[in-house]
Amino acid sequence: MPYAYVYAPVSGTITGLDQYCSCVGSTKPHPRCCCDQLCRDQWYNPVDIGTHRQTPSIWLYFSIGIRSIRTFIRYLCCDGCSGQQHDYSRTVIVELYAEPNAVCYIGAVKFGHVAFPQVQDGQIYNFSGATSIKIGYVVGGDYPPNCKNEGKECCYTGPHVHMERSGGERVAPPCCATVSEGTTPIYRWYYQTPC
Repeated sequence: MPYAYVYAPVSGTITGLDQYCSCVGSTKPHPRCCCDQLCRDQWYNPVDIGTHRQTPSIWLYFSIGIRSIRTFIRYLCCDGCSGQQHDYSRTVIVELYAEPNAVCYIGAVKFGHVAFPQVQDGQIYNFSGATSIKIGYVVGGDYPPNCKNEGKECCYTGPHVHMERSGGERVAPPCCATVSEGTTPIYRWYYQTPC
C-alpha cells in the first residue's frame, strides 16, 4: 500500500500554514477557501507559498502512482462566496486517482487564487508516465486593491499559491522554509492497491 504525493507547485517560501508565518509579519489564523461549514469540514491544512513578487505558472506535480485526475473550477476564496468570480476568488480542485478514467479515488488538493486556468471544469486527465500538469498562473497585486496602503484587511497579500488538502496529511516544511518546484513534498495520501 503506497503513498501518493503532491509536490510544491512553484518555488518560493512557506508564508502560511494553519497560521500565517512570522516572516510575513503576522501570526493570525490562516483561513481556508471555503463558503460553508461542509466545505470547511472537508478541506484541511492550508499552505501558502510566496513567490517573491513573481507570477509564475502553477503546476500540479505528483508521484508516479497517480494515474488520472479530475479537475473542478470553483469560486471559494476571498469574496467568491458572495458570487464574485475573478482570479482572486477562483480555486482549482484536483481529485487524484490511482487508475485511469478517475477510478480508485485517493484524495484531493485545492489551489486558490488561480489566474488563467489551464484545466477544464469537470475534465478527467489520464497520465501514462507524466507526473505534472499546468493548473494556471499566480495572481499579482493585492486584494482588495490597495488594501495594504489603505490599512484594510487583505484577502490576498501579494503573489503566492494557496493550497489545501482533502484526506491525507500535510508534510510541507515549517514556516519560512524554502520549497523547490516539483521536488518538495507538500501533501501525501496513503492508499490501497488494488482499490
